[in-house]
Amino acid sequence: MDKKVEEIISKYQYSRDIKKYSNRYFFRDNSIYSRINSNRDVEIAKNRVESNLQMLSKVFPLERVDIEELEKDMGRYELAVKKVLWCFDNRNTDFNYTAEELQGLIDSIFSFYDKINNVSIRKLNQD
Repeated sequence: MDKKVEEIISKYQYSRDIKKYSNRYFFRDNSIYSRINSNRDVEIAKNRVESNLQMLSKVFPLERVDIEELEKDMGRYELAVKKVLWCFDNRNTDFNYTAEELQGLIDSIFSFYDKINNVSIRKLNQD
């Protein structure tokens, strides 16, 4: 395993900073985690968050269920990234990320947090 990849994994593997929504909606629910086994699975989870954010940017008025679905999608993406961190070199998974790509996954989590926060603020302002 690449030294930079090892550093990223050791920095974020136990981090609670990237478990905000997964702990809220999927605590002790291993069904989602067990279905993530490849880069494609991670990409699907990421695309769901991006699609939902894009769709919600055009929705007015926002409903609480819209935001909850977005948060659940985010929780699924957090679980996907956590699985990559925990099982990067596991022979039963197929994760092929460079250090830059892995860091990009983690950075996208924090970027999504900001965007979800903006959606929540928009919901508060419309009420």
